[in-house]
Amino acid sequence: MAKENTDKKITNDTSKNYKGNVTMFVAGIFIAIIGYLLLTLTNKGGDNWASYLSPFSIIIGYIVVALSLIIDFPPSKN
Repeated sequence: MAKENTDKKITNDTSKNYKGNVTMFVAGIFIAIIGYLLLTLTNKGGDNWASYLSPFSIIIGYIVVALSLIIDFPPSKN
């Protein structure tokens, strides 16, 4: 009895475009670095604009980095 070849062709799509993910990841790192730089401008009392803005910038930067690792952008049509 002859065995039929019913194997499906397995394709590995290694040509995926990760440009959107990399751009978002770098933007998140940049936002977090800006937050840390703003943190150096705070005063001891913590009542100036840098004291209020730097924690939000750091947290938003971390969120953007996490989303860049989770979200899968579709490949570009180039």
